[in-house]
This record gives sequence, structure tokens and C-alpha cells, in this order.
Amino acid sequence: MVYLTIWFAMRANINVGVITIIWSIDPIFMAIVDKILFGQKLMYNHIIGILSMLACCIAISLSDYFDGNSSKDLDLIKSSPTWVAVLFGVITPIGFTAFQAHIKHLTNKRINFTSA
Repeated sequence: MVYLTIWFAMRANINVGVITIIWSIDPIFMAIVDKILFGQKLMYNHIIGILSMLACCIAISLSDYFDGNSSKDLDLIKSSPTWVAVLFGVITPIGFTAFQAHIKHLTNKRINFTSA
């Protein structure tokens, strides 16, 4: 999934650093999963972080429509829309979260599985 995300980012002419910044929402997804599956408390700063990261993802996705500096040469190279790269940039941390939640489930006292 990581390779696909990087590939789409390069095809959409997005800096790969922007996509890895989007991956920083993984702790927010994990906070939501902890709330739903494990009953841990979701704090206000988590909710503010979720809304902020969603706004950033939307702004990055809409950059195609507001970019006044695009040249014809870049348009020939660019063969994937920005929103596809951002979508994969958001789906990848969801996969990370699923893996982390699975490990957390396996290492609880009821399952009695050690991670060492």
C-alpha cells in the first residue's frame, strides 16, 4: 500500500513529503479505534486534530483547481489527479491502524499472546 501511495504521489506531481505528513493522522485513527473497540476515552484535542487533518487533505486535493503556476510541460508529465494520491495517503494509515489494533487485540490478557 505504501508503494502505491508513493507511486500515485509521484504521478500527480505531489511532493512525497506531503503524503508522509498525511500519514501522521495514524494516531488519530488509532484513538478512534481505541474508543470504539477498547473503550478508551477520546479527548477534545483528538477531535480537533481529526478536523484539522481533514481540512488539510481537502486543501491538498483541491490544489489542482487553484494552481495558477502550472505549465504545459508539467501537465504532460502529470497523469494522475491529486485527489487519488491524497486518497491513498489517507487509506494507508487506516491500514496501519488496522494492523496496530490487531496487535493490541492479540496481546491483551484474554488472548494471552506475548509479543516478545
